[in-house]
Amino acid sequence: MVTRSEASAGFNAASEVTKIKRARGERRRKGRNYKSKLDRYRSELVSLYHAGASCEDLAYWLKTQKKVSAHSTTVMRYLYGLPELVRRNG
Repeated sequence: MVTRSEASAGFNAASEVTKIKRARGERRRKGRNYKSKLDRYRSELVSLYHAGASCEDLAYWLKTQKKVSAHSTTVMRYLYGLPELVRRNG
């Protein structure tokens, strides 16, 4: 509710809403832009996956051959997010 003092002082609700939305937009959380530790092995992972390796196999390969610890679901989410990957069985 607008009081008389606000109305007489030239209170403009539309401009206040615009200011609020602009301030909230600046505070809104930005997306995280980070490189995955799997990016370094991207081409090898895709090649192995297309050759028939499962995500568990790829996680094991990363751990034994490249000394990189990654869970199989992490590998799966990474691979399924790649544009060059055509998902099998789905």
